[in-house]
Amino acid sequence: MHTLLITIFVATYVSVKLISYAIVLPSLPKYKDKLSERGKSHYNNVVDNRRWKGLLSIILGLLVGIWIYSLDHKENSKLQVWGNIIFVTFWSMFVFYEIMWQNRFLFEESDLDDMIDSEGKLSKEDVEDLKIYADKYNNMHLAENIINIVTFVICIIVTTSFYFYLKKH
Repeated sequence: MHTLLITIFVATYVSVKLISYAIVLPSLPKYKDKLSERGKSHYNNVVDNRRWKGLLSIILGLLVGIWIYSLDHKENSKLQVWGNIIFVTFWSMFVFYEIMWQNRFLFEESDLDDMIDSEGKLSKEDVEDLKIYADKYNNMHLAENIINIVTFVICIIVTTSFYFYLKKH
């Protein structure tokens, strides 16, 4: 029973976190319109790269989930099978996303080197872009912290509910 409860906790954690990220992060304030043309171009590159990386992660995760289902659906109880499938599918999406190369981060060192002129200064436009990105990251990290706390609380509630359900039956 303890292994099943751990699986339920982890499957819930990964599922809730993925769904929360998919809902909350896109709903954060948009800063693209405030950026300079150079900043908008850079932003579009980053968003496009991350979108493709995310789609590929989802597809690969679903394929792994289907593969696990084909291996596991006859040998274990239905509750355990679906717990394993949900856990492996969503967990593998996270893993695939993290191991894939990200070739554009927001204002890498090379971008900053290009922004700094011969006198070692940034243009007003570039300073404003960096401030906008700082605000964007501040909001994003606040949202991520809230998601992490809410996800953990939901996992405790779901796992405790399953514990009492399994104990009763």
